[in-house]
Amino acid sequence: MTVELFRDSVRNRGNVKLGLRVEDAAMRLLWRYGYNCIEKIYTGCVYKCRRWVPVKRVSGDFKAISKDGKHVHVEVKCRDGKLCWSDFKAHQIEALNDVSLAKGESLVIWARNRFDLLLLRWPIEGFGPGKSICWEMAQRFALVFDR
Repeated sequence: MTVELFRDSVRNRGNVKLGLRVEDAAMRLLWRYGYNCIEKIYTGCVYKCRRWVPVKRVSGDFKAISKDGKHVHVEVKCRDGKLCWSDFKAHQIEALNDVSLAKGESLVIWARNRFDLLLLRWPIEGFGPGKSICWEMAQRFALVFDR
């Protein structure tokens, strides 16, 4: 194994670990805010070219049911700086929009790390193609629930 491949595999393992921790924190956040029947949406993976590749695209990361019985669709993004429109794939945006139009609830959980998470209702005001949103602006739009 070359030094570059080793470095990439170590970095990839770190990203996978962080992703799993953030998803766990996101699930706890949803539960804490009263969402029920929270399920991770899984996809199968195959090992190709020294990395795991998803077999199919999935619409989001979690599905749940709100307190008032609405279907909830959740996409989790882990980014340090700004959350960019380009961070979302076309099928993810389509799924978020479809659930919103069907009178369900579409949510985006933006995590800077496993401790800093924001719960945002989709569509996010002022966010669209070619645009980004900073953490401070997102905090103004974040959902806050009575605990």
